[in-house]
Amino acid sequence: MSLFNECQRALVVTAFETIDESLDQALSLLDPQGRRSIFSPELADARPEQYRVFREELTQLRSAMREFMVQHGLHLPRPSISSVWSARTALMTAIVTLEECGSSAMCCYGDLSPEAAAALDSGISRLKETLARLQTRLAEAAAVGSRQ
Repeated sequence: MSLFNECQRALVVTAFETIDESLDQALSLLDPQGRRSIFSPELADARPEQYRVFREELTQLRSAMREFMVQHGLHLPRPSISSVWSARTALMTAIVTLEECGSSAMCCYGDLSPEAAAALDSGISRLKETLARLQTRLAEAAAVGSRQ
């Protein structure tokens, strides 16, 4: 018999998942070699030692959360979505978002000069080409992986 009812178990699992995601994001921010968005408001000022210590402590925290969950019969959700598929979906979202920024969509925001429309459409076209190339590369990699 479990110490917790179904709602309580769900709350704990959701809380642990939220903590894990939040701390994973913090770890990513502290990584001196980590990815940096061009829109990131955070400075890349963490020292390698800070990152290492945080990563080690996060590993221990994750172990403690897993141990608690196993001890009390709380089940970790099993991964069920391909990371490649999720990345391809993100690329499709980016492509659709770019479509919504094209000159034809800008008419709702005021008149665009022909020069502005041409510059916008040209820039968006280049970005969409890059995204399409990434889509193709992910699809090719997925096809190779499924044949192995």
